[in-house]
Amino acid sequence: MLAVIAQFDVEATPRYRPVPTPRATTTWCNIFVWDATRALGAEVPHWVDEAGRSVPVGKGKELTANGTLRWLTTHGLADGWREEDAAGAERAAEAGSPALAIWHNPFGPGHVALVVPCHDAGVHIAQAGAACFRCRPLAHGFGDRPARFFVHT
Repeated sequence: MLAVIAQFDVEATPRYRPVPTPRATTTWCNIFVWDATRALGAEVPHWVDEAGRSVPVGKGKELTANGTLRWLTTHGLADGWREEDAAGAERAAEAGSPALAIWHNPFGPGHVALVVPCHDAGVHIAQAGAACFRCRPLAHGFGDRPARFFVHT
């Protein structure tokens, strides 16, 4: 799993860098998750049709991090995703299975990251966002926000 994630070089690839705009900073956490899960054979789509199926870029509806959570809870089970607790997500990542941490923000963009196996105890993530990194504790990307966890089986 780590070799697949490493190929995207989330820390240096321009595709994932935050972009300051006049109103806010645009980040690409959902794009990184889309790229990585697709490469891992467990795609969490970026664009979906009305039935929740992945469609080409620019077709259907684009999923933000908040939309990704809705997709996971309404369509994810049919595609092999199920909700799990933090320890279960950590175990799945350690076993090489794709796992996600995700936070729904009712007032703006949410956040989604990959749970990755690291040698330290606790849940670690790789993320694109305000900070892009390959392996840091969950709090580095989510702070004290309540993350939900999903694993692919």
